[in-house]
Amino acid sequence: MITVHNKVMAKRLVDDADERPHTCTVNGSVRVAVVGEPAVGKTALVHMLGKDGAARFPEHYSMTCGVELHLRQVLLPGSRNTSVNLHLFDCGGQDVFNEDMPKYWRGGGIAAVLLVYDATRTHTLDACHSWHQRVCDAAGRANLPGAVVANKIDRRDSQVVTRADGQRLAEAIGMPYFEASAKEADGIDGPFRHIAAAAMRTDVPDVEIVTKVAELRAQGLSISVS
Repeated sequence: MITVHNKVMAKRLVDDADERPHTCTVNGSVRVAVVGEPAVGKTALVHMLGKDGAARFPEHYSMTCGVELHLRQVLLPGSRNTSVNLHLFDCGGQDVFNEDMPKYWRGGGIAAVLLVYDATRTHTLDACHSWHQRVCDAAGRANLPGAVVANKIDRRDSQVVTRADGQRLAEAIGMPYFEASAKEADGIDGPFRHIAAAAMRTDVPDVEIVTKVAELRAQGLSISVS
C-alpha cells in the first residue's frame, strides 16, 4: 500500500514541477511548517503562491485535515534565476489535530516556520506564540527561521489587529513581519522568498520527501500531497 502511495505522490510532485519555470537554477530545498489558527488563510496563501495573479482565489475551502504537503519553487530575493524548492507542510489548525501535529514536525525535518494570523481576529495573533513554540519544540530547536504574516488585510473595514500589533509580535519572536491578502493575491511571495533565503540548506531530493510522507502515513497520520 505504501508503494502505491509513493507512486501517486511522486507523480504529483513531478506534475507540479512541470508547471514551474525551467530556466532557474535550483539552489536547495527547505521544509516549512505553515501554521496558525483555523481559517486564517494558510491554505489560500499556499494555493496562490507564485501564481502571479493567474490563479483564481478559491472562495470555498474544506477544512485541512492533518497536513497537506505542497511543493513550490520560489526565487531567492534579488535573483531572477536562482530558486529554492519549498516543501510546505500546511497544517490544520483545529484542536482535534493538535495532539498528532508534533509528529509531523519531528518526522518532516522542518527547517523553518511560517506563522499566519487573521488581521480581523485578535486571538489568532495571540496564538502565534504557542504555535511557534510547539514547532520549535517538536523540531528540537531553540528557534527556527521564518516569518509572521498578517493575512486578510483586504478586509479593512473588519480589521481589528493593527500593523503595530503584528510588528510587536514578530519582533518578540524574532521574525520579520509581512502583510498579505490571499484573496487579492497581494504580498504573498515576500514571506516565502524570505524563508527560502533564511533557511536554505543542502538540496533534498523530492523522492526523500515522498518516502517521508509514506513513513508518516504508516504511523497512521493523515497527510495529502499536491
